[in-house]
Amino acid sequence: MPIVRPTVESFNPQSPLKPPAHPPVLVDLTNHASLDAPSTQDDTPSTHFPGGSYTITLLVDVRETFGMNRLKDLLNAHAVSWEARSLPVGDFAWIARSAEGPTSAEEVVLGVIVERKRADDLASSIVDGRFMEQKGRMHKLGFRKIYLFEECGSMYNLRISYETLLQAMVNAQLIDGFDFINCSNGEQSVAYLASLTRWLHAKSRFDCAVYSDGRRPLSPTAGCNRLWGIPWTQFAAIGKKSPVLPLREQFGLHLLQIHSITGPKAEEIVNAFPTPKRLGAGPNVLGALFPRHGPHVVFMPD
Repeated sequence: MPIVRPTVESFNPQSPLKPPAHPPVLVDLTNHASLDAPSTQDDTPSTHFPGGSYTITLLVDVRETFGMNRLKDLLNAHAVSWEARSLPVGDFAWIARSAEGPTSAEEVVLGVIVERKRADDLASSIVDGRFMEQKGRMHKLGFRKIYLFEECGSMYNLRISYETLLQAMVNAQLIDGFDFINCSNGEQSVAYLASLTRWLHAKSRFDCAVYSDGRRPLSPTAGCNRLWGIPWTQFAAIGKKSPVLPLREQFGLHLLQIHSITGPKAEEIVNAFPTPKRLGAGPNVLGALFPRHGPHVVFMPD
């Protein structure tokens, strides 16, 4: 089967947030409880920050593997206002807060989330299931989702084939609505973040809409025109890891323990059959998924 190559956009400082190369596919979330995105039926903001009354700061996750000292030097060289903080999901985010200093207004996380992935880290996260779990938590935010894909010298000698890596990226774009930005090294990744920060600053002359209670802008590209976000407390609550994974995600992690079942394969299976019972109900499908075992594969019911 030919491998469909992803539209991995190279770093372009002039247009860091243009509309996605592929519009996200609409998925019936009634059968995908673990990807339960916020409701988009009501796009009325709860409140707003008046244009020019707030500042924007880049947040860097304290667990970022870039190397905090090196990252600090690079961001300072680009004159980026930033701070390190423990993020519940993603490696980079942006907050808006009153320019007058501490007030009763809560910090607002802008509707863009960035995850940085070196090729070797992406391969490892596909194998151990972290990639699927992270995508699910990022999806729940209802934000614009960006992967900074960073090349590395060993990207053609990984735990999985390079073709499998590409296919995972294609699935994330076409099915989940992610954007992939290709960077050759860490310096270019920081340059992209600095460019995106400047772009957001340029938009801060407009009002920043604040949404809550699951409401989001109806337009999927709203973040390209005017700024919007959600309160920090809601961002932290939505993005945190669930102590008990939904059945669909547990099933996916169990599938990854089967030899030759990679992250993309497991994801395709759980997208079509969210539970073992649903999978076991189709003997013809079992034969196609497990040709060495055919219809003799038996699953326990839910």
